[in-house]
Amino acid sequence: MRLKVGDDQYPKGTGRRWAPPVVSLAAGILGLFLGGSAPVAAADDSPRRGGILRVARPNDPQSINPAVCYDIESLLITRLIFQGLVDFDEQQKIVPKQATDWVISADRKTYTFHLRPGVRFANGREVVAADYVYSLQRVLDLKNQSPGEAFFNGIVGTQEFQQGKARSVSGLRAPEKYTLEIELGAPDFAFEFKLAMTFACVVPREALEAQGSQFWLHAFGTGPYQLKDWTRGVKMTLERSPQVNQSDEGYFDRIEVMIGGDRALHTMMLERGEMDFVYLVQVPDIVRLSRGQQSREGLQVISQAFTDFLYLNTEMPPFDQLKVRQAVAQAIDTKRLASLTAHTAEAPRGILPPLMLGFNPDPKGFAFNPERARQLLQEAGHKEPFSFDLWYSEDDPRTGRIVGAIESDLRAVGITANLRRVTLATLLTGMQTRKKVTGGCLGWGQDYPDPSNFLDVLFNGAHLVDYGGNNFAYYNNAEVNQRLGEAERVALPAERYRRYQEIEKLILQDAPMVPLGHSGIPVLVSPAVGGFRPHPVWSVQIEHWWLREPLKK
Repeated sequence: MRLKVGDDQYPKGTGRRWAPPVVSLAAGILGLFLGGSAPVAAADDSPRRGGILRVARPNDPQSINPAVCYDIESLLITRLIFQGLVDFDEQQKIVPKQATDWVISADRKTYTFHLRPGVRFANGREVVAADYVYSLQRVLDLKNQSPGEAFFNGIVGTQEFQQGKARSVSGLRAPEKYTLEIELGAPDFAFEFKLAMTFACVVPREALEAQGSQFWLHAFGTGPYQLKDWTRGVKMTLERSPQVNQSDEGYFDRIEVMIGGDRALHTMMLERGEMDFVYLVQVPDIVRLSRGQQSREGLQVISQAFTDFLYLNTEMPPFDQLKVRQAVAQAIDTKRLASLTAHTAEAPRGILPPLMLGFNPDPKGFAFNPERARQLLQEAGHKEPFSFDLWYSEDDPRTGRIVGAIESDLRAVGITANLRRVTLATLLTGMQTRKKVTGGCLGWGQDYPDPSNFLDVLFNGAHLVDYGGNNFAYYNNAEVNQRLGEAERVALPAERYRRYQEIEKLILQDAPMVPLGHSGIPVLVSPAVGGFRPHPVWSVQIEHWWLREPLKK
């Protein structure tokens, strides 16, 4: 069987599709504050080019290198500059981006992509298949320490390349100018989803090799914008690329990103007309803005397939003890955490969030039981209180409230969590470094709509590396590893999801982490911005926005 994918064709049998629910603060989960309905754009609200979009973030992005960038907010900027073969539409369906179509071999091991001629980097050079070979090989090169390496190391020849036995990855080939072949060692049900991730975006080889690390201060790719200037700690300026490859993208002349200040300041600036978009609005501002009709109309909570976790490093004392981890899981009252977020999150239902395909409404995790937690600590030999460092970032302003409640709950059973607040970049670097962070709070949102994106990526011990991995608990259970490998090869959705649900139960009992809740993303959008639509994977797509025509007085 040969599957050709392009236009409106797609391989069947990938399970149900869901339309992404957008929860307006005026009508959704914050209904206890609000009434009414979300604003509706005027009938003559049509896209137009020109103007400046003003956004802000508290800190510099960890990276805009597509091989490295992996936090949601930094991806908003990175994806404006770099694009790839395929993308997700608003129903999470894979659609062509810079490929016209692709063919999958009968054994589902070889993917042949045909590139769209005329796609160009911002410097004017046309993209060819060899550029994708180079870009994907960068992800697989261990010296780049890409978090995306584990997603693509099933490509034939990866091991030989990584061991220095081959100069290139044999499973990445460009037999013709506009033809890209990718050969896998074994079928991978989720491989098309993985190619939609930012890791697989194409980059200009000649610029990277000529400029080295300086390239990232003036980066360009095939996206609708290029980075004109980056003054760390101060601002980033993006300008429309001279080569906009999609007709429905790149409406702004310029995007100005203010770096610094907290999100309360950003919200105040938006209210004064000095800012156009605030990502992750603070809880006090959510409550305050919800009381005014004009303010609340720009306030939205975007539902995402997302789970917040407290990771417990299973390789470091005291969390190398199963009973200690189980005690922590039962010491935290996770049901009350949602109230601390102004109900922009819901109580945890397990590892997989409710919007994820294969979600299990009854995953058999641990319930809040402080008495049992104390008993387990006694059985583990901890008759006296002990402490550990709990790392967290307030890049999401709700996190501070959450970790405060966790600290209180743990103290009640005899565990002192020494709260260590760091930047998101420091948190990610620390948690991706083996035996460095004992415990850390970090959320995970889907990269693609399949349970493997949570269970395999976060908990497969076969993927453990000393630096750059995503198994933040450094969890390694041989049975779980084996079952994950078996589930990965199952293409029938019902059976695939059943297997992952059983694996989820095993992981929850081992408690390498504590699910803290499933959170939406509160954002504030200026009425001057047109084209705002939520996205189930990317949360928002700034590349499709424009500035509305000012009202005439």
